[in-house]
Amino acid sequence: MNNLAYSTEENDLRNLMTEYGDINSIRIIRDESGKCKGFAYVEFYNKESVQKALGDGVRELLGRRVMLIASDSTKEKTHILHVGNLEYSVTEEQVSALFAGVKKVHIPTDKTGKSRGFALVEFVDEDSARNALNSEKLVMHDRPVVIKKSTRNIKPARAEVMRNEDFKKLLG
Repeated sequence: MNNLAYSTEENDLRNLMTEYGDINSIRIIRDESGKCKGFAYVEFYNKESVQKALGDGVRELLGRRVMLIASDSTKEKTHILHVGNLEYSVTEEQVSALFAGVKKVHIPTDKTGKSRGFALVEFVDEDSARNALNSEKLVMHDRPVVIKKSTRNIKPARAEVMRNEDFKKLLG
């Protein structure tokens, strides 16, 4: 579900979605302060309930038009960490050399092409990511490296990203 009000709570979603069927779980994505970030996942016990919900597409909740969209649970699970406090000149190869089991490294840049000072590092498996996350006192270019779990993906395919214009049309 997308476009939720920041004040959305689990009971709000449960009341809205129970008409489609029995709910297994509800997970609201929250920021550090506990406020809803605008989207959530509702898992039903059966696929028929999912199809009924998707058939409606858009519903009203707390004064907002909420999009009911499918989460692609068939996607391969990725193990991505956010590696921060990097010097702007650090390369993907240098970041990759810090850890074992690295599959891919992406260093985001600003509009001018300058590094933003962090990297998204995808690992081949959960153990490799866990080992990197538990690394102690890594230093690169005399800077302590900060490692945390990432909520972002590495360069999502363009087709998977909804543009603002498409989002506005859908909410119409």
